[in-house]
Amino acid sequence: MPADNAADEKQVKRRGRRAKDQEEQELSDLRAILGNSAGRRFLWAELSRRNVFSTAFHTDSLVFAHNEGLRSAGVDLMTRIIEADPAAWILMQQEATQARV
Repeated sequence: MPADNAADEKQVKRRGRRAKDQEEQELSDLRAILGNSAGRRFLWAELSRRNVFSTAFHTDSLVFAHNEGLRSAGVDLMTRIIEADPAAWILMQQEATQARV
């Protein structure tokens, strides 16, 4: 598929609509995952594995960089979760707290 011509307003608008449609589909998919407890548990575990709830610090700079990369990806996921369904984010926190008790 040839690249869009940035000087062609129709092509630029079409590309923008496609990007917006894809974004909405991704948020819809994420809402579906957040719609059940297994999906929320899975996402919470992924956030935990990516050190979102802990520090990335390490005295070895390479380990620190790796940890921060994981954490950055986790923060991106957390941001998407909150964007998709803020109430599900709060529910995830409550469920995780209850699971620890």
